Amino acid sequence: STTFTLILSNQAITGFLALGVLVPLAAGCLDLSFASVAGFAAVFGAWLTSNAHWSDLAIVAVVIPVSAAFGLVSGALVAGLRLNSLIVTLGVSSIALGVTELIAGGNTLTATFGPTLTQIGQGGVGPVPYMAILMLAFAVGLYIWMEHTVSGRFALATGSNLAAARLTGIRVGRLQLASLVFSAVAAAVAGILLDASVGSVSEVTTNGYLLPAVAAVFLGTTMVRLRPNVIGTVIAVYLLGTGIKGLQLLGAADWVSDFFNGAVLLLALIISFAERRRAPAATPSSPRPGARSAARSAT
Repeated sequence: STTFTLILSNQAITGFLALGVLVPLAAGCLDLSFASVAGFAAVFGAWLTSNAHWSDLAIVAVVIPVSAAFGLVSGALVAGLRLNSLIVTLGVSSIALGVTELIAGGNTLTATFGPTLTQIGQGGVGPVPYMAILMLAFAVGLYIWMEHTVSGRFALATGSNLAAARLTGIRVGRLQLASLVFSAVAAAVAGILLDASVGSVSEVTTNGYLLPAVAAVFLGTTMVRLRPNVIGTVIAVYLLGTGIKGLQLLGAADWVSDFFNGAVLLLALIISFAERRRAPAATPSSPRPGARSAARSAT
């Protein structure tokens, strides 16, 4: 039961980050700044608890919008100038890391939240931590949006074929901008929850979340529907967490976790490539009688 609780708690942060980065991926972007944004939110939040002496609600109300500004910058460059999202978010990641180092000053900061956030970060219902419950609730809401709303389906259509989405009238730029801001907001929430759960953070605390979150998203894509999806991502998050915890219990060295995550990511990409190659190619359907003449008349 202790191991079960630890896996649920430890993977909740990874789950928030993976679900956040899932949305840009569905909209045809790749966000590599989320781990640095989460680190900024964690360090900035911890710094505010020690220096500003604000309430928990005020700190959350400041940290989330400021962190969202990183996503806004990425979205403006990707959607407005149509720059490569990989390069843009990599640059924004470096900026966020630099600002985080400025705030931390090379020190480990202690977050002293009130009882509510502390209870959310460290408490639970029986063996199930509150953070895991919040992450699953977040996943349910995201699933409903992605699979059962018009904007969610538009995002999936954009990621499936960007050019076709533009031709059908989908506002691709707005979707990508909103998706990158959403990813930054999810990262900020993860950073605050990390503060509440571990109590002390530094500028390098969230660096280790980048690869596990990306690996979970791509592994979930290969397991379910061969496209970005919430169910596969959540399963992959806890599948990876269980595998790493098992390796730790067996006494594996620290490098094994990074090796495991990297190997799973490469394996997921290979499986996805093989499945797409094996899928039957779509063939254009024959035009209905009169379709060509109707098209000419409409023209």
